[in-house]
Amino acid sequence: MKCLNQYRTNPENLSAEFGMHDRYSTERSRVTRTIKQIVVYPSYNGKSSRWVHDIALLQLSYSLIFNPFVRSICLSSMPNFVQIGDRALVTGWGDTHGTGNFRYLREVEVPIQSNDQCKLKDLNLVTTICAGLCQNSTCDACQGDSGGPMVLLRYGRWHLIGIISWGFSCAGLGVYTKISYYADWITKIIYS
Repeated sequence: MKCLNQYRTNPENLSAEFGMHDRYSTERSRVTRTIKQIVVYPSYNGKSSRWVHDIALLQLSYSLIFNPFVRSICLSSMPNFVQIGDRALVTGWGDTHGTGNFRYLREVEVPIQSNDQCKLKDLNLVTTICAGLCQNSTCDACQGDSGGPMVLLRYGRWHLIGIISWGFSCAGLGVYTKISYYADWITKIIYS
């Protein structure tokens, strides 16, 4: 949500890209939609103190037509759907090792951390997922990835389980907005 604050009063100045892999190419798979409305979670306060309730929904100017590059994803609504040690996938064009943002969409697998690991950082474990801190390798989202998806393959389908929110450092412990906590709100907004 923190990335959308500047567009809240004029959402039509914002657009969303779908099916994009190369940021600087006009790929045939790429679909652009302007934004009609931004719906912010009611308890979001816009302060950087841990970015609690860091979630918003974007209403597109008109519907998407699905194709091999643009598809829907399942939403995780069960609180215990994600387990410690699960390896989720996060994607983005953000910074890696101080080299700046990437041209091509990148992905990294991140392990879901235990509540004990997360409590060390005084996090709200009801509304967030903590992941990262891989053994002997770098795995985390970084600057420029915020708002991106955290997905998990389960039962043969991809499930959106989190949204990249913030972290203590790149390649360290990352904090993700937990979709299951907001599932009822998301459903209410979609069908209202």
